[in-house]
Amino acid sequence: MTKLIACLALLAGSTLFCGSAIATQLVYTPVNPTFGGSGLNGSYLLSVGEAQGFGAKSGPNASPDLSGLENSLNNLGSNNSTGTGSTGTTIIIPSSP
Repeated sequence: MTKLIACLALLAGSTLFCGSAIATQLVYTPVNPTFGGSGLNGSYLLSVGEAQGFGAKSGPNASPDLSGLENSLNNLGSNNSTGTGSTGTTIIIPSSP
């Protein structure tokens, strides 16, 4: 019985002692070259961004598509229930004192 208690105490003590040797400090390494990351990541990040297809478009119509936002804002104050996101309630914004 005492050997079992001694073995358990030795096992618990060695676990606590070795646990601190395993832990290491986490160090943040940036990926984007703009923020100090490796310059070799630039082409990879560009290809991933182009594959997603979002973002500003090039050419004469270089503005992003905001039609969904404009539709949502137009439906915000309407009292009809046909709009997407319209609940039929009126929003009252109090004026600041």
